[in-house]
This record gives sequence, C-alpha cells and structure tokens, in this order.
Amino acid sequence: MLLNRKIATKRTTPGTINALILDDHDFDRARIRRLAKRSKLPFNIVEAPSLDVMEQAIKANNFDVFLMDYELPIGNGLDAVKLVEEYGAQKDAALIMITGRNQMDLAVSAFREGYHDVITKEDLSPTF
Repeated sequence: MLLNRKIATKRTTPGTINALILDDHDFDRARIRRLAKRSKLPFNIVEAPSLDVMEQAIKANNFDVFLMDYELPIGNGLDAVKLVEEYGAQKDAALIMITGRNQMDLAVSAFREGYHDVITKEDLSPTF
C-alpha cells in the first residue's frame, strides 16, 4: 500500500507483521517490499515517501517494525525516530535504519536515538 494523499487503515490477521517503510525513493521501497516477500514472513507493508505521510500512517495504524531511510528531502531518519516516540502505541516497534551510507558516526547516532539496528542498502537481503 503506497501512502500519498490519503491514509488507509488496514486490519491484519493475527501473526502478521505490520511494517512501515519510510524512503523517498520508489526504487528503494520496491526493493524492500520484494525482499520482505522473499523472506516468506507475513508482512503487511505500508509505505511512506516522507515524514508527513509517515505521521499520517502512524496516526491510523500500529506498527511492529519501522524500516526508515536516513536521508530524506525534508528531515532525516533521526527525525523519524522522534516522530515514532511521540505516539505511545508504537513504543514496542523495532526501529531499523536503512541507509546508503556506511559511516560509523551515523550508526552511533542512530543507536543513541533509539534505533535497534542499522543496515546499509547494499547489505539488504531477505533475512535483513
């Protein structure tokens, strides 16, 4: 489900992993979707190309995992963590930064801000 102008609330079956992908590039979101499908895990994926759309999705859904890009046209992945923290229902979700950069200082900052893992886009696989 791609979130652009309107946000849909989607009910899922028990055992489904509700995931939000935050990335401004269609190609990268599609790649993550394909990898999730290959994992054979029961994902329900909501996509957000921006922090604004992500906020709308968080208001309408509860997520188990957030896969968030660091570099965004407005804001960044560290801003995204703060947004997740503002909504208490999301407090138990896994926070994973996905970045095109392989920099130790970025990873350290991500962990300090609350991310559980940092994965470079080149290291993505169905087992992320």
